[in-house]
Amino acid sequence: MIFINQNDYDNMPYPTNLKMPNSDLATKGTMSIAGCGICCISMMVEALTFDHLPLEKGIEYAVASKANWEPGTDMRLLGAYTAKKHNLDYKVTDHIEEALEHLREGGHVIANVSGDKEGYTGVYSDVGHFLLILSVKDDILTVLDSSLKPGKFEKEGRKGKVIVKGNYTFCHKDIMIAETMHKTPRYYLFSRK
Repeated sequence: MIFINQNDYDNMPYPTNLKMPNSDLATKGTMSIAGCGICCISMMVEALTFDHLPLEKGIEYAVASKANWEPGTDMRLLGAYTAKKHNLDYKVTDHIEEALEHLREGGHVIANVSGDKEGYTGVYSDVGHFLLILSVKDDILTVLDSSLKPGKFEKEGRKGKVIVKGNYTFCHKDIMIAETMHKTPRYYLFSRK
């Protein structure tokens, strides 16, 4: 299983917020700043198909689908575009049980987390972020977090909520429900046709 960490790509340009062409994200944006969605798409394609989707190609997909028009990545656009390019089934949902069933059937899910909100400390991120969920067993999710770094889950409000083993993280489904509750769509579902 390939793991891509966006923090390793500080010098790879990824312009977003193109509706404001003079903004910092449009002129100085990089994969390390806003590339979590591209990383998730690349890892998902690698895991579900025989295709290789390098980050440069993922960026091309985001540009072609206009998924980088707003700040960050619009996964609705990038997901649909990528699914078509790689012959995958694709749908979105806000319901965790539908996402879990999809995982049990062998699909993968990209989760849309919101980060910190009033009264809530984001577990996987302080701000909006995408995660790739690979599987579920006994309500424990196996997650690839493209912004993984040492000590990330030691922060106050995060400690004890995620287990890290190598490049994989594990959390209870209730954590993911809380992480995605302020987003819609919450889950992007991909599977082989």
